[in-house]
Amino acid sequence: MTGTVDPAVAARLAELHRALAEEYEKLAGDATETSGTGLASLGGGEAECRTDAMPAEKPSLLTAAQLAAELQVDPRTLRRMRAAGEGPKPVTVRGRDRWRREAVDRWLARRQGS
Repeated sequence: MTGTVDPAVAARLAELHRALAEEYEKLAGDATETSGTGLASLGGGEAECRTDAMPAEKPSLLTAAQLAAELQVDPRTLRRMRAAGEGPKPVTVRGRDRWRREAVDRWLARRQGS
């Protein structure tokens, strides 16, 4: 299908994309919080919150979903970038692509400098 996109439709799609990205980030943040609520029902007892076992810094390996959220792009965009040889180079862990935090930071720094 070829042709032009109605500017109003394009603006609405961009608005929806931003809203979805914000919601995804909120949900991703909620999933990593350690309030302990809801866990007690799984084990039948009081949930224990161990903050000593959780790293305070960002993870050293990122999943595709984590990297897409950080770059604020759709995961499909990340797949297209990967296929085109663009972006930070992933490592394969058990058949899945992961991105090293250091490689992502270096790639972002190079892009800001260009």
